Amino acid sequence: MKYDDVEWHYGGDFPEDSPEEYAATHIALFLKWCILNGLSSDYHTIHFAQDIEDLQNGKMTATQYLFKNIDGKFTSEDLNDKGNEFAQVYYGDDGLYYEDYSKHFVDLLYEAPEEDHDFEKFSSILEARMRSGILTEPQRQKTRTIYLLYTFIIGTLIISLLIFAGIKEYHLWPSVLLGGLVNTIFRVSKRTIKKNYSVDINNNEKSNLDTDSISTAGVFSFMFLSMVIVSAFWYGVGVLGKWLLS
Repeated sequence: MKYDDVEWHYGGDFPEDSPEEYAATHIALFLKWCILNGLSSDYHTIHFAQDIEDLQNGKMTATQYLFKNIDGKFTSEDLNDKGNEFAQVYYGDDGLYYEDYSKHFVDLLYEAPEEDHDFEKFSSILEARMRSGILTEPQRQKTRTIYLLYTFIIGTLIISLLIFAGIKEYHLWPSVLLGGLVNTIFRVSKRTIKKNYSVDINNNEKSNLDTDSISTAGVFSFMFLSMVIVSAFWYGVGVLGKWLLS
């Protein structure tokens, strides 16, 4: 099975003034990531051992490796079983690889050499995709639908219970504090689900910076306080509703 070929990218959107090797960058980076993560086939590890060592040491670029050893053609023969299991889905017709690459390296697509790409960032994107298990557009749409249904149903239920507590005038602080805790857990679970179908390394980096400057406990405490205020609002709506209807 052929996943990609440099010749498929000549013409069309490919800039006339760009060298032909720029059409290979996205293929070469993916192949390099596979090689460095033990997903390449025995054919590569046996026949191109020295080139792989040079690739690892930065003496050879992935683009050079791609043209020299497989003539710019990336096929299932270049990967082992685990690598093909990943590539057949992620790099396939419905796969999200090209979209992920274009999204994060939009200014470099067909316009810059491999050396201008941040390979660490590139690797983080692929690793996040592999962890999420959401590799195709249909998978992402299914997860997004689940996310929206979950958000609507659970969110509506929490609000309804808080309003009901206000109408019944249950103890204010226990109701509001419990509502704040449930709302906080709900928010955290929402973020986890959304992160799975919306892999964005830029957002991940921002989150890491936030947690470096503010402790996880501090972030959770701030979120809990915010949700207590929200819960108090909906409890108040219930109290107000009872007063207006009485």
